[in-house]
Amino acid sequence: MAFPRCNANILRTCLALLLTLLLTGCGSGDELSDGNTGPSPSCLSSTSLPVEGGSLVPGSNYQLLRFFVAGNNLCALNTDTGQSFQVAQDQAAGSPIAPRLTAYTGGITSKPLSIDGVIFPANDRLWFASNNPGLNRAPEQISSESNGRQIDRLILGQDRVINSNRHIAYRRSPSGSGSAADSLWFGIRITDNANVPPVQFASQHRVLGPVNNNTGSFSGWLVHAFAPANGIDELRFVPANAVGQQGMLLQSGLGSLTSEPVRYLTQLDAQQRGGGEVLIAVPRSNGTRYFRFFPGTEVLESLGDLQGPPATVMATDGAALYLAQTVAGEARFYEISIDQNTLVERDRAGQTNTQPGFIIATDQHVVWGWNSTSTETGPAQAIRLSKGDWSRLPLITYGNNNRLRFSSPIRGSQNRWAFFNETALPGANGTPGPVANAIRVDTSNPATVVRDENAAWQGQSQPDNGVIRPGLVAPDRISEVFQTRRHNNAHQLWVYDAGNPDQSRVLLGEITVAPVPPEQEPMATPLSITLTEQGLGPYRLLQARNQLWVADTRSGNSLQAIIEDDTGSGLIRLFPGF
Repeated sequence: MAFPRCNANILRTCLALLLTLLLTGCGSGDELSDGNTGPSPSCLSSTSLPVEGGSLVPGSNYQLLRFFVAGNNLCALNTDTGQSFQVAQDQAAGSPIAPRLTAYTGGITSKPLSIDGVIFPANDRLWFASNNPGLNRAPEQISSESNGRQIDRLILGQDRVINSNRHIAYRRSPSGSGSAADSLWFGIRITDNANVPPVQFASQHRVLGPVNNNTGSFSGWLVHAFAPANGIDELRFVPANAVGQQGMLLQSGLGSLTSEPVRYLTQLDAQQRGGGEVLIAVPRSNGTRYFRFFPGTEVLESLGDLQGPPATVMATDGAALYLAQTVAGEARFYEISIDQNTLVERDRAGQTNTQPGFIIATDQHVVWGWNSTSTETGPAQAIRLSKGDWSRLPLITYGNNNRLRFSSPIRGSQNRWAFFNETALPGANGTPGPVANAIRVDTSNPATVVRDENAAWQGQSQPDNGVIRPGLVAPDRISEVFQTRRHNNAHQLWVYDAGNPDQSRVLLGEITVAPVPPEQEPMATPLSITLTEQGLGPYRLLQARNQLWVADTRSGNSLQAIIEDDTGSGLIRLFPGF
């Protein structure tokens, strides 16, 4: 049966009393405000969540609190009761709590991926809020950090084996510019209490990202020493127990551009072939040089150079990183693999004035798409490449008069399926035909292309056996994919089994919109929603316009509105993972 709906007035009164006791009672370090410091959406909500059961089996069974931000309030939704409530409040009104970091756990064969809380700055301190609804405890202060309002970046050093060995690197920017010259970096353990001072990284060290050894344990940080005493920039490895020291020199004279920072791209699988390799891109005056770092041996290896800035269109399958970039005016596709020590070109558009649109890595293939750089008409193509021999099969090809462009928010897969969008550029007096199609491709032989008209893929959930890969890359292992579809005067939200989309899908609900004249209906654009990339099901939080929604991927018609930002100021924010 459905959960009962509580009386809203009684609920608000009880929660307010309870929160006053929780947030002003015993806790480590300073207290968090529970007062109102200015216009901000309320956390308080009660909704009737659906009965479990449906045609789709989620890849994850995360059932604990789900966090979100409403202005200067940290809020949580208890999916057991259908109630959302305030966890903490930052006394500095005016902007949403930021930055936000999710404390992931596990991600190896013996320890499934999960979450045990969130980290956030508020009231000049840094806090950890547990996601266990049964603990009923206020957030706990992490370290003695007392300039939390200056924190503008948080990086998790995840330990996939031992939760207590997780670390955090964070940046304080006193002026708020975030520039290298005006930034200080600090390191702490996630378990440090309010009496433990944070440790400052060595002068001029900028943290790039974490390093895990071949068991998945956290071992330290890669840092860019952007202006050391000798005037030559350097790349260094700083062990977890040596924050504040210079660490191990990996490469000097990188020749990086101060206006384009060195980028930490991703980690390949920590347990594959003794892997854990970290991939790095270094912008230089004549292009970008790519490096690979081997934990354990602490060897840095140059993989080669490409023209232009570091690639941003990327995907991985855990064993290789695939990237696409425009070189000499032409979109080209490259691979960096555990099995090779160079950056290898695998495909190219074959036409100039083209740019990459997306990459998706499946079990046996890679699908990528490129588009014309023209803002009017031009060619576009989606291609399937076979891993191993890298044979090429065009899936969709458009000529020079085409207005469609390929893109995808989904870069992972389950087994053989790939999901991407084609969207029409606006044209004079409108463009005939649908504005958007959601495309799914069974990449097995022969490849099958299926289109859903007036629809768009919006995001994915990842399974219990997923891996959180730090850097710029979205999850490579996914369990469900989400699609919005225009239907009459409403927007439907669908969820598909990423491994069996033709047979297993659920209509989660509809979001009504203003009516559209019949002659404009073919041109109606699917509603754009926001889902975090690294979310765990079965419940998922999503943003649509000024509202926050929750849906249970196991149940049809489970889409429910939680809160609305009446100010229309975009004060609702999601945490990664929920």
